[in-house]
Amino acid sequence: MKFLYFKNKNSIVDKIPTILEIINEAIEVSKFSNTENTLTIYYSYSNIAISDLVSILVAELFEDIIVYESLTYPNFKKAEEALKDVSYILDNNYIPNNYINNKTILLNLKEFDNRVANLVLNNYYNDKDMLHTIKTFLEENQNVTTASKELYLHRNTLNQRLNKFEESTGFNVKKFIDGYLIYHLLK
Repeated sequence: MKFLYFKNKNSIVDKIPTILEIINEAIEVSKFSNTENTLTIYYSYSNIAISDLVSILVAELFEDIIVYESLTYPNFKKAEEALKDVSYILDNNYIPNNYINNKTILLNLKEFDNRVANLVLNNYYNDKDMLHTIKTFLEENQNVTTASKELYLHRNTLNQRLNKFEESTGFNVKKFIDGYLIYHLLK
């Protein structure tokens, strides 16, 4: 389950039917909820990039809307917990983009608190072994061979762990920018 979190300075209540009409063509909406300035849409499938949908919404309806795209969560409860963190982060930080995901958050924040770490690291927030593996890999200059020796792991085992981390968080630490952002978060 994933969710989109829409936030606007002004009321969006009157535009919700239009938003849902545009969104329904691209994603399979499971549930939605709203307040005066926010809309949360829970969904399981999208046949278009969410960033493209946001571009359409900005061009058609809003100039100053913020849309956050979540990771995939195993159930509704986990998604709601993440939503609380997202809401708090966006209420307390200015991020100058219309489309936001975890990478955008890390790129725009100077300091990270536990809410940001919990949101970004997803299932691995409390997994000391995985976080040690990721940090060691990054400290070994993203070199699988030297990191696997340092960790006393086979290269393939290390690669499997890195792939699992990417599946859960969306961050491929083998890429420089993703590795930099995660390392900065783990420091």
